[in-house]
Amino acid sequence: MSMAHDAMADALINIDNHEIHGQSDPKMAAVVSKNIQWVLERRDAKRYGQRVEHNHTVSADRIITSALELARTAVANVQTAPLIDVTPATPATPAVVQSSEEDDLSDLLS
Repeated sequence: MSMAHDAMADALINIDNHEIHGQSDPKMAAVVSKNIQWVLERRDAKRYGQRVEHNHTVSADRIITSALELARTAVANVQTAPLIDVTPATPATPAVVQSSEEDDLSDLLS
C-alpha cells in the first residue's frame, strides 16, 4: 500500500502533467492536490500526516555512568563535611605609640 501512497505523493509534484490526476485548470489542480493530500494524511499518517512524532532516547556508556555516580557521591561527601571557621577570635587592635617614641618624633619635627 505504501507504493500507492508514494505514487500519489509523486503525482502532487507535477499535478498538471500527471496522466491520471493531471489537470490544466489551476483551480481544478488545487482541488485534486488537496484531495490527494487529504487521502495521504488519513491512510499514511506517519509519513504524510500533519503531526510529527519525536522520540528522544539518551544512552550513556558504563564508563560515563560510573563517572557520574562517583561525582555524585563526591559532591554528597563535600556537603556533609564540617566547615572550618576561619574568623579571628579577637579583633585586631591598633598599635599604641609609646611616650618615648612621641618625644623622639616631636624632637625630629621641631
